[in-house]
Amino acid sequence: MVSGGSCWFLACFVFNQPDNYSLEYLGPDVYESYGVILSEQPLLVVVAYDKDGQLRFSNSFGLLIMASFLSIQYAIIIYCAVLMGLRMHEKLSILSSKMQQMHRQFYHALVLQITTPTLTLFFPVFTLYFVPYLDIEISFPTGTCLSAFALYPGMDILIMIYIASYYTQAVKDFIKTLFCIKPKKGKKEKCSAKSRTGSTNLNLSVVSTIHS
Repeated sequence: MVSGGSCWFLACFVFNQPDNYSLEYLGPDVYESYGVILSEQPLLVVVAYDKDGQLRFSNSFGLLIMASFLSIQYAIIIYCAVLMGLRMHEKLSILSSKMQQMHRQFYHALVLQITTPTLTLFFPVFTLYFVPYLDIEISFPTGTCLSAFALYPGMDILIMIYIASYYTQAVKDFIKTLFCIKPKKGKKEKCSAKSRTGSTNLNLSVVSTIHS
C-alpha cells in the first residue's frame, strides 16, 4: 500500500505539475471555455508535446507510472479471480445445492463488481489521459464525463441486489410493503371454490353409495 501510494504520488504530483509552457498552452482555451484563469486553479496537466513537437518526458513518464501501477493491480486481480473460480468448483461439491447457489452468486457479483468500475471509471479516465498523444484538436465537456463517474457506487449496490436472489426477494418484499401491495386473492378463491366443489361431489357420491 505504501509503495503503491508513493508511486501514484510521484506520478501525479511530481511529473504532472503545471509549468510555464503548459499554462501558456492550455490557459487561453480554459479561459475561453470556462472563464477561469488556469494558473489560479489547483490542477494536474498532461501536455504530450512541446512547442517543437517533441514528446514531453515528465508528463509521459508520469502516465507510464500510473498505467504500469494499474496494470499490475489488474493482473493480480484477474489471477486471483481465475484461481478462486477454479478452486471454488472443487470446494462446492461438498456443500448443499442452496449453499452452492449462494457461493456462485457471490462469485458472479465479485466479477461484475470488478468489471463495472473498469468500464465506467478507469477506462474513461485513462482515455482522457492518453487523448493528447493522438495529436488531434478536440474539445468536449470533460466535467460531464467526470460527473458520470459518480454513478459507480450506485451501480455497485444494484449489482449485488440483482445477482443475490435473497437480496432481490428482500427488495421486492420491501416494495410491496411500502406501496401496500397485497397478493391477489383470485388464486386462493379459485382453489377454495374448487375444494368446496370437490367435497360436495364426494358427499354426493357417498350418499348415492349408501342408498344403493
